[in-house]
Amino acid sequence: MGLSALSLLLAVACSREESRVEKMDPASARSEASVAPTPPATVSCIGEASAAHHVVYLHGMDTEPPSDQEQHNREVLAAVAKARGVLFALPRASMACPTQPGSVCWGWKFDDAEATAATARIRAAAAQCFAGKAYGLLGFSNGGYLLNKLLRSCRLKATLPDAEWTISVGSAKFEGELEAEPKSLAGCGKLLLVSGREDTYNFDPKHHLLELLKAKGADAEQLEFAGGHVLEETALKQALERVAKPE
Repeated sequence: MGLSALSLLLAVACSREESRVEKMDPASARSEASVAPTPPATVSCIGEASAAHHVVYLHGMDTEPPSDQEQHNREVLAAVAKARGVLFALPRASMACPTQPGSVCWGWKFDDAEATAATARIRAAAAQCFAGKAYGLLGFSNGGYLLNKLLRSCRLKATLPDAEWTISVGSAKFEGELEAEPKSLAGCGKLLLVSGREDTYNFDPKHHLLELLKAKGADAEQLEFAGGHVLEETALKQALERVAKPE
């Protein structure tokens, strides 16, 4: 299934705060979608209730119904859920992306109001799919940039106390300097930045964001894979092995 003209239009977005662009990779779309589109007000759960690991997944900038790339990402989640014993919760963003009519985002400036709205949806999704369980956070593209900001502002533990780690995919591009406060990011959470080396707009070979985070004492690492702006199955399995505690 090729990306539609609308999906391709939504592939590029620019954030004034992050100074980065999101790009969808046409090669990421698969011939069939194994997971049905989800209405914006609902939460999907992918995996078995008896799964050992629990993860809330945040999509990238997307359309309603979900785009070809998001359907591809859900196929990857379903494969990883089966292979690694993971139960994924999939909330949907509700904020309209400022520059892309008809698309939804987790944030654009990622200010307090946007972060508060997004974290409320994360908590609700976790409660619906695996109430009372500790979990990890996986963000793709725009969802990953939200997670990066939550760690940068040291809001993860305060707003999502049951979240033990974060993985952001296709969200490593950052220009400029971090916010002056907090001065230290020690103890503010664990972040793994996953990037495809062929991701034209979101891969940074200089690892600028990673170095800034580590300079502030953040528990942050980088994982690269051969590919573009895509949720890649093998890379996701490797990322989970790095951050998820064995059960």
